[in-house]
Amino acid sequence: MNKFTLLIPALIFIAHTKISAQVEGIGYTLSPTLEHTWWDNHAGLANGYGWGGKLGLSFGES
Repeated sequence: MNKFTLLIPALIFIAHTKISAQVEGIGYTLSPTLEHTWWDNHAGLANGYGWGGKLGLSFGES
């Protein structure tokens, strides 16, 4: 089969299809984090907890 036979319909499909990569409207991301670390006894560090998080805001097209 000729490569152009498949290429032309593919190009028409791509040109006709609306491609959108950006989310419309306002969005948010919230992700809390909690971890516990166990150190070796000879490391000279104490075991403990670590905590944090991420908050993100996104402003898309209106």
